[in-house]
Amino acid sequence: MEFQTLAVVKPTIIRYATVCLWTSTIIELFQTVVLFPQAIVKYEFSPGLAIMGIVIMFGLHAWLIWQISEGKNWARIAFLILQASMWLNSAFASRVLMAVFGFQRVLAIVSNISLFAGLALIFIGPGRHWFTSVCRLKIEWK
Repeated sequence: MEFQTLAVVKPTIIRYATVCLWTSTIIELFQTVVLFPQAIVKYEFSPGLAIMGIVIMFGLHAWLIWQISEGKNWARIAFLILQASMWLNSAFASRVLMAVFGFQRVLAIVSNISLFAGLALIFIGPGRHWFTSVCRLKIEWK
């Protein structure tokens, strides 16, 4: 017995969700690069350790978004957990958030709206059904 998977066309809503998640991640990366020198001076971070953390975090984001776009159900749950932990961390790090003014604050708002939209698209309605749909099951070929 040989099993093959059906070729499934990715729904448009998943493409929109992926674009939203990539937009949010790119904006967050830009903000991190802009705020990075200020944070090192103000809070006396180790530059090497901070750069390593940034590379690991955004690498993980990119990998999870790619897995989400491939239809991996575990990836959308892992991405949600990662984002929830980042939101909790930012709630405790309000000194840094309150120091953001002007254009950077607008970018933060756009990033959060894009992130919430992307998460909503993959967890609600047709996006949710694509991750758990019957057409993703394996078909037995005789």
